Amino acid sequence: MYRQALQRPARQTATQQVVPAPIRGLRSDKGLTAEQPGVAMLLTNWVPETDAVRLRRGYTDHVTGSSLVETLMPYNAAGDSALFAAIGTGIYDVTVAGGLGGAEVSDVGNAQFSHFNFTTAAGTRYLVACNGDNPVLNYDGTSWTEPVISGIDSFDLVFGWAFKTRQWFIELDSMSAWYLPVDSVAGSATEFPLGTLFKRGGQLMAAGSMSYDSGEGIDDLNVFITSEGEVAVYEMTDPDTVSTLALKGLYYIGRPIGRRCLFNVGGDLMILTKTGIIPLSKAISLDKAVLEAAAITAPIRREFADAAFAYGGNDGWQMVSFPETNIMIVNVPEEEGLESRQYIMNLLSNAWGLWTGINALCWAVFNDSLYFGGVDGVYEAETGSSDNGAAIQAELLTSYSQLGAPGRQKKIELIQPIIRSNATVNGGVQIAADYVDPTTDPNQSESVEISGFTWDVSNWDEANWAGTTVSKQWRSGTNIGTAIALHYAVTVTTSETSDLEFRLIGFNLIYNVGNPIG
Repeated sequence: MYRQALQRPARQTATQQVVPAPIRGLRSDKGLTAEQPGVAMLLTNWVPETDAVRLRRGYTDHVTGSSLVETLMPYNAAGDSALFAAIGTGIYDVTVAGGLGGAEVSDVGNAQFSHFNFTTAAGTRYLVACNGDNPVLNYDGTSWTEPVISGIDSFDLVFGWAFKTRQWFIELDSMSAWYLPVDSVAGSATEFPLGTLFKRGGQLMAAGSMSYDSGEGIDDLNVFITSEGEVAVYEMTDPDTVSTLALKGLYYIGRPIGRRCLFNVGGDLMILTKTGIIPLSKAISLDKAVLEAAAITAPIRREFADAAFAYGGNDGWQMVSFPETNIMIVNVPEEEGLESRQYIMNLLSNAWGLWTGINALCWAVFNDSLYFGGVDGVYEAETGSSDNGAAIQAELLTSYSQLGAPGRQKKIELIQPIIRSNATVNGGVQIAADYVDPTTDPNQSESVEISGFTWDVSNWDEANWAGTTVSKQWRSGTNIGTAIALHYAVTVTTSETSDLEFRLIGFNLIYNVGNPIG
């Protein structure tokens, strides 16, 4: 008889795995249990890029000494640009950094202006502004004037845009648009009534153009949207000539949020609605029932819906793009005139993130720089390494992962964040296990400094490239679970004026996997 040999349990060996940085951005549409490499459940004050997530840069004073800045209006002319701000009862030139000067225009009824740039056939460039309380205003590079417009009292024109060599306007509390003669900044306005077209009532809220070819030409479409979410799309060359005027379609997309609800990306027109940001190209081709899934905000639909429900009635919603860093910003006014947050999207990858700590009322891009109007001045954003002297705080939580061994316990032994930085940043990482999100911040006792990464006094496994530190420090893990996520938090402690460049490339994990139960 042979005695059965006792089997010794196999020696446990550590497993190593790479967890990529959440370059796919913030996602709430798949749920906690979905395996989504490169996705974040939390991504605050980061910018998802194509190969890393970048800590957002700070902001600094541009023009100080004002009250609420509700509109920023760039004037873009060759060799002669200017930036204006509507503040209280005046319009101010805020082109040059410094203290707020005297008003260029006084006795403003409200500071919520619609504005656009318009060039005549003679080559004169105008900044055109209207607000439904004052007459239409024109700036020609030298001074502000009130053009003589007949056919309608221009005090009642509340929204304006340019379409095919004409200025167009929306009449306050009505279903009528008005247009001026070709290449004109004044003259007799002609009504374009739309009241019989829309069935849900309300009023015209905004209008703009969409192009089939991502440019400006004969195939451009004139688009009108009502407060009740109906959209009319017209093809027109000359609105005075019936043969060149055609209604291409009437659509329902959901109620827009405010008058600053339209934004052009390429040839498409994005519409900010309470169900998400809808590309007009999708609204034309899809049924309303599936539009929410086609919205560019679909990855953050839960967060966006909550924000629209809670803050949709506040002034300050706006979309703006900043091509210098390939991002689009959606301003969300949480407390009107006091506190805001921003959802940001990478225009190349459609990956989303959330910014906090920037209490903006309005945004504008001017001379390739990004500005926002705040509660007490105009600020330049995406610059420097602090929020006007205050530390920038950021955190992220990756999606949960079973690490290739479903249902088996994992004990994280070591974590290695891979970081590239030019700034002094305190950071820490902790393990979240089994879908229980952490309730405390990671210990941010370790720092990346401009001169090198310091940990327990000694420098370890680093390379300095032209003032930028590449850090690959190992830290001990402290949690056990079947599903693992990484919670990473950093605080910028530098006072440097150079632009912050802090990128998280990913994490290496070393962990042990428990034997199957049973």
